[in-house]
Amino acid sequence: MIWTLSNELNDRLDGILEKVNISKSFFKQMLTKGEYSMSGGEKRKINIARTFIGNSSVILMDEFENTLDKETKGMVQDYILEQQDKMVICITHSLDKDFLNGMDEIIYLKDGKVIDEDEYMQRTIDEGEKK
Repeated sequence: MIWTLSNELNDRLDGILEKVNISKSFFKQMLTKGEYSMSGGEKRKINIARTFIGNSSVILMDEFENTLDKETKGMVQDYILEQQDKMVICITHSLDKDFLNGMDEIIYLKDGKVIDEDEYMQRTIDEGEKK
């Protein structure tokens, strides 16, 4: 049996692969060799692409930036911020000011409790800029 994708799905897949920094040649190689030959970052990229290809209205991203290189992390952050028709919940330790400022709402937890968001946000950004 031969599986093919519709043109619409194929175009969508190509767009998402580009957004998470996966080349078409790598994707084809991955399909033939399997995940055992991939690095942690490559596996993470595939999982992120899989999350977005599902076209769900709610997306949960838990520490998505772990194992990603700086370029891919920025590309994925940009793609997350483009998702205007979806609710994207990001769990992160990232102090990336541009990414955090693009969020509609930020909730900070400490010891399992919500803490003052505005004060924490400013303190966190200030500390991040000092590094």
